[in-house]
Amino acid sequence: MLTFLGLAMRFSVLSSYRDMENNALKERLMQIKNTINNELDGLNSTLADWTGWDDTKDYALGTYPEYIQDNMMDASFTNLSINFIWIGDTEGRELFAKMVDLTKGEEIPFPGELRHYIRNHPQLTHFTTVKEKVKTFFATQEDLGMIAAQPVRDSNDNGPVSGIFIMGKYMDSNWVKKISTISTQPFIVYKFDGSNLPLPVQKACKDYKDGLTDPVLITSKHSISGFTFLSGLDGTPAVVLEVPQPRTLFEAAWRSLGYFFGVTTAIAILLIVVMVILIDRLVLLRLINLNNFLNTISVNGDITQRLTVTGKDEISDLMYTLNGMMDTIEQSDRALQKAHDQLELKVQERTAELADIINEKNILIKEVHHRVKNNLQIILSLLNMQSRKVNDEQTLSLLHDSQSRIESMALVHEMLYQSDTLEKINFKNYLESLASNLFQLFWRGENPVTFSLECGTIELEIETAIPCGLLVSELITNSLKHAFPVGSGVLHIQFFLESGNYILIVEDNGIGFPPHFDRDNSSSLGMQLVSSLTRQLDGELVISNTDGAHIEVTFPAGSNKT
Repeated sequence: MLTFLGLAMRFSVLSSYRDMENNALKERLMQIKNTINNELDGLNSTLADWTGWDDTKDYALGTYPEYIQDNMMDASFTNLSINFIWIGDTEGRELFAKMVDLTKGEEIPFPGELRHYIRNHPQLTHFTTVKEKVKTFFATQEDLGMIAAQPVRDSNDNGPVSGIFIMGKYMDSNWVKKISTISTQPFIVYKFDGSNLPLPVQKACKDYKDGLTDPVLITSKHSISGFTFLSGLDGTPAVVLEVPQPRTLFEAAWRSLGYFFGVTTAIAILLIVVMVILIDRLVLLRLINLNNFLNTISVNGDITQRLTVTGKDEISDLMYTLNGMMDTIEQSDRALQKAHDQLELKVQERTAELADIINEKNILIKEVHHRVKNNLQIILSLLNMQSRKVNDEQTLSLLHDSQSRIESMALVHEMLYQSDTLEKINFKNYLESLASNLFQLFWRGENPVTFSLECGTIELEIETAIPCGLLVSELITNSLKHAFPVGSGVLHIQFFLESGNYILIVEDNGIGFPPHFDRDNSSSLGMQLVSSLTRQLDGELVISNTDGAHIEVTFPAGSNKT
């Protein structure tokens, strides 16, 4: 009888642990799938910013041929974490295609297989209205990835359709590692019905075809795997996700049950022997029961239990006294639990209110940065369009100066919008992007100017980043415009923290400043801005000629700048 009960309990408990194991794995599957879908939504959102840009529309219509040179740098792909961009006209004919290796940060040939995939799927290349959008997963013979396509429109999201813009990224090993880190769950990706798939993956694909979604399979003695599927353009699975999981919980339950039944059997035998020996010793048995009662309460804390009182003796009086004490304790515990529940409810309600307020604030701040960045980009586009119509060199120079200053501010808001904290930006990344943009805008010499940057991992708040970025923009612009009238040269920037102060050094090996140069009485707007921005940062400005121009600005760290 005992053996039968043990086997029945073992079967029931192990079944429960199997269900818990499967449910936990399915939750991990859903978490990873949601993370990947969020990644696809982010790709679609990034694409919307580009397709609703007037410069993109002008390029698609053939009125802005410099668009590719101005915008499709390798760094743009790296910053956006995308592998490829494909642009076509309204008939689906290719206008531009580029592929970048994100690991090396450089362009590679656009795969013919991917180009064939795009051409053979008109859902990606033919749109009738500007409201249509496509986002999906794809699988070619060699690669897996996600892709988004939208029609090109004006900045007000109005038609007609001016062209087609496609962005995508590969689901390669680096991408899988990144998503595994975000979701804290390791996983593997396969092409659905691909060749040479592991046997468990083949079984999962077959189960899916038979109508079983998200199957869980035992892949070895010590592990199980969960599978889910990502659909392609035609609604059929394109990608298989496998999430492996060791059977730690199940194996621990199996061992624990063995120990439990062994101990239970031994205790049962011992109790039978004791009951036979002490059957005529009723007093001792009552004391044993009383002791067991107290031990049970001390272990599990169940204060609702009461003693069954029989007889009229000292032991019975003791039992009545203990039951009275338990009644008092139980009443006090109920009152305490009620007060605790009320307080916990209030804490939860207030916590939820505060979380909603913080989330709403972060959304509003992010939207402000996004809109400021978009408005500044519109101003840049207007200045860029105006500069193409200006022939006067002095006016063109003024327009370029204005572009560089606006670019330095727009870049801060763009990086804040992309930042998780919404408060600080990585200033090294900012300086690299700013210098790249300024070199494209100002350097027209035949011989190259070599640029180098020394900057550690420093994050600046917006109140410091904007004036400091404008300051760097003016100094780089001054060097590119005046330091190298003939030949090539070197432009070097250092930015570091020392003894509680930020130190910015901009130097070149050009012709340097004119003799008897007086910065305080200079008529140059750029030098006036440099002096003004230095004062705004509560800093000190030192200018010297040492094998070229040498400018050093020192300002305190941690203070708020307005």
